[in-house]
Amino acid sequence: MKEKLKIAGYAQRGVVPLALGVAVTMWLWNALIPEIVGWKAINHGQSLGLLVLLRLLFGHFGYFGRGGFGRPHMSRREHRRLHEAMRGMSHSEKREFIRRRMRELCERCRRHTAGGENTHPF
Repeated sequence: MKEKLKIAGYAQRGVVPLALGVAVTMWLWNALIPEIVGWKAINHGQSLGLLVLLRLLFGHFGYFGRGGFGRPHMSRREHRRLHEAMRGMSHSEKREFIRRRMRELCERCRRHTAGGENTHPF
């Protein structure tokens, strides 16, 4: 029974938003583009292809804890941990804490790109 509930949960978090995205994209395209530009209306498959193309060109769509251009944001747990670490700090202590974290991030990025790869570690 738990396995069926897990599958239903995955469907709600993955398939349903995808289907809604396809439907909304198709509806907007068919309502606007033929009137404005004169292009043909699209079907569900073409709408899905358009969404995949947009995903490839522009990155994540901003849901499920992710931001644009493929860079994930901090998880809630990481955000909570940083918030707790900064609680009770003075303004100057917070500024120094943030500078230290940024230095660490830049060092990680430099070490990662020094190996010949030109991608970010995050």
